[in-house]
Order: sequence, then C-alpha cells, then structure tokens
Amino acid sequence: MDHGIVGADEFFSRLVVNYVKEYRIMAAGNFFRENIYEFHNERGLHFCSEQLKLFAYIADCIASHNMYMADDNEGRIAKYMDYSLNCLLPDEFEPISYKDNPLLFILCVADTIEPSKRFTNYHNENVLNLISIEYSLKDNFLYVEIGEELYDSEAGRRYVSDIYELEKWCDIRTNVASRRF
Repeated sequence: MDHGIVGADEFFSRLVVNYVKEYRIMAAGNFFRENIYEFHNERGLHFCSEQLKLFAYIADCIASHNMYMADDNEGRIAKYMDYSLNCLLPDEFEPISYKDNPLLFILCVADTIEPSKRFTNYHNENVLNLISIEYSLKDNFLYVEIGEELYDSEAGRRYVSDIYELEKWCDIRTNVASRRF
C-alpha cells in the first residue's frame, strides 16, 4: 500500500469520526437542539459541515502526492486507463502548480527533496548539514546544493535525478549543484 493513500484515508476517516463523535456528545446533552451541520462542542470548538470539504481536499492532496503521470513503462498507461486515471495520461496530464493547488504542490516537492529517506548511511542531522535548499515563489525556482560526497554517491545521483524530474510533473524549474560544505 502507498503511504499517501493510506495516510489520506486515515486522515479523512479519523476527522469524520471525530466530527460525528463530538456531535453525538453535544446532541445527547442538548436533546438534539444542536444541528449536525454546525455546532460547538463543550470546549467551544466550532464544527461545521463545510469543514468536511476542507478535510476531503487535504486528504485528496495527501493521496495524490505520490501519483505520477503514466509512462509506457510496464504497461502503466493501460493500467491507468483500467482504473479511470485519465487525468494522469500523457495527453491529459497538467503539471501540478503552486498557483492552482498549493498544498499538493508543496507535498510533491517536499516529498521529493526530503533527504533523510534517501541517505540512510548518514544521521539525519549530518545529511541536513550537507544540503542547502532554496525556493523562490516569485521565479518558481528550486535551487539545491549538495555536499560533494553525497552528490557523487549512487543515492546522490538518484536524488539529483528525482529533483530534475520534478519539472516533468510540477510547474517548477530546478537546479542542483554540488559544493564543499
């Protein structure tokens, strides 16, 4: 199972269960004078059915952040068509942009540039000291500098490649360089 899809399902399910639980607590104490579409719990927290749309949007972004445009590798196009993922087919795919979907854009970029899962031979603090990341929203430009040792490793080459591949499915420009830290 993909961590994004499982995480999205857990996120949405738990928020809806919590919403209903809080309503039942309030409704029991108020003899159903409270409306399920909008109410306040005992601590004064506001609940509103409009929040469910926000929960669904966030869950959709979490689930979608690991879905990629189909290529013809291993018959993926046919599989995507079987599952009606037409928006991920090459002819219909639109790059993910910060302007149109900021949360999904941030999740995709962050998941790609997050180094701790890629450089398992290093402690997280050491890896973070060997990588510098800058992003300009104005120019929509991601600049990453990587320590020479990381850059020259097999994991480093894959990391650099994945950062450049962001340009294929996200509306972003990238540049990666090695440097001495």
